[in-house]
Amino acid sequence: MSKTYPIHLFKQIVSIQRLSSSVDSSGGVSQTWSSEYASVKASVQPISPRSADQSVQDIQPARFNVFIAGDLQIETTDRVLFDSRTLRITAIKNLSQADRIIRLTAEEVLV
Repeated sequence: MSKTYPIHLFKQIVSIQRLSSSVDSSGGVSQTWSSEYASVKASVQPISPRSADQSVQDIQPARFNVFIAGDLQIETTDRVLFDSRTLRITAIKNLSQADRIIRLTAEEVLV
């Protein structure tokens, strides 16, 4: 049985952005991120902190579970903005068959 996640525990605010493409008059393609859902109540929980292997200078991005209401149409190509972090969605799971809670697994985009 999956754990239900009470909506009243959604204490953080995130934005969900979607990438869109457009073609200009000279045929060039430009891509921009725009807010698909702004000010979404969520619970953001770290799965793993950012880590660095000092021997090879390999930095691993921090990973998070982001719990949101299940009535949003989220895609794995979307991204989550949380505080000053940008998170790339790597998986989406419907935690209840009633579409009440969605768990997004995401990792921080390192610039």
